[in-house]
Amino acid sequence: MARITLVGCVVALLITALADSGQDLFDAVRNGTVNPVEQLLSAGADPNTRETGHWGNFTALHEAAWGNYVNITRALIKDGADIDVKDNYWRTPLLIASWKGGTALVRVLAAAGAAVDGVDPRWTPLIAATEHGHLSTVEALVDLGADITIKDKNGDTALHWAARKNETDITQVLLRAGANPRELNNNGTTPLGIAQEMGHVVLANIIDDFSISVPTSTIIMIVGITCGATLIIVVGCYLLKRYLSARSSPPQPQISGSAQPRIEMREHIIFRNSNNVQMEHIYECAD
Repeated sequence: MARITLVGCVVALLITALADSGQDLFDAVRNGTVNPVEQLLSAGADPNTRETGHWGNFTALHEAAWGNYVNITRALIKDGADIDVKDNYWRTPLLIASWKGGTALVRVLAAAGAAVDGVDPRWTPLIAATEHGHLSTVEALVDLGADITIKDKNGDTALHWAARKNETDITQVLLRAGANPRELNNNGTTPLGIAQEMGHVVLANIIDDFSISVPTSTIIMIVGITCGATLIIVVGCYLLKRYLSARSSPPQPQISGSAQPRIEMREHIIFRNSNNVQMEHIYECAD
């Protein structure tokens, strides 16, 4: 009986120690210094544990992204932290970093394999960064291949959000990346329509000018297609002409080897013999 009680006490102490080490890890992350975090991880702290009682059900990596702690993020990733872990609101560390404007942290997470478009189809890192006006983060996400066509639950793309927030620089980045200025949201409104409704005159002019102008890449594509089509037509006409010419020409005689054509000549000679009888001789000569 005493032995069972002793074992129970040891287990309870271990559970308490583990719980304390988990909380210590969160405290160390919030402190923003990487050395204590590395020491706790070396001592066995779980980088994927959830903070008890936290409103977002954060992991240490969420907390590091919230504080924009690049070195701590690297340490947690090195120790096996889940890159695309979600909190209670489907936010990944990369989405939180985008929302907070942590451009360097976004690149670190993306380099480690984090999903650039997040895991929540209703709210992407690109939309989050655009909504909160983080130009450099938007540029980084576009450079990393973020999908600029994804819409949130209201049908708004990142360009809709840029128009709504009057973010002229972000708008230009998104337009150059191929964002569609004519895309409709759930209310049937384009980014240009939003800018006009909200009185964002400069931004509306930027979108309007871009809608009218034709990008250089599009011009090059049109010229290439036109040249290719012209070449195909020219070659086709030439081949058709050759074909029709061959059909209309009579077949030519084939002469093989040294054989020469046979030439026949006939000569008719008419004369009378001694009895005054008309005679006719035909001489034939063939080569």
